[in-house]
Amino acid sequence: MPPGLSIDSLSRIPTWVFHGGLDDKLPAADTERHVAALRLAGGRVDFTLYPQDNHFISEQAYASAAFDAWVAARHRSEARQAVAA
Repeated sequence: MPPGLSIDSLSRIPTWVFHGGLDDKLPAADTERHVAALRLAGGRVDFTLYPQDNHFISEQAYASAAFDAWVAARHRSEARQAVAA
């Protein structure tokens, strides 16, 4: 984890995590553990697993109308409050 960041500080930032189930660069189980830790710390984390896809899933993630709506609903103030806390 980058210096100055912790699960606690990251848990204050709304997050949507995407992962390919066949990712050969980072196992999905590792990402699932991080998502669980963020949720345990009180984080608001959405998680989408593309079970038949590998590491390169950005096209699927960014093509989602649900993701567009999720991003549009975020407010810059949420990130500022999380960083300041």
